[in-house]
Amino acid sequence: MGGIVQVFGYELMFLVIKIYPAFVSKFGVECVWSVFTIFSLASALFGAFIMPETKGKSLNEILLSFDSREKSIKNNLP
Repeated sequence: MGGIVQVFGYELMFLVIKIYPAFVSKFGVECVWSVFTIFSLASALFGAFIMPETKGKSLNEILLSFDSREKSIKNNLP
């Protein structure tokens, strides 16, 4: 799975590098970097408030915490 994620990341990086000059010429560098800033802040907030803390937990404990959440979500659906 890690290889697939890595390939997707490289493809996304390639796409961003190719479209960056066109976006800067059309929207201006301030707008492009403002959008980048918004996505970066959203990512940081997601990591800080939504992702579970895994420090000091074993892999099995982490997997069990995701499994129990998935079951509780499925049980609450109508």
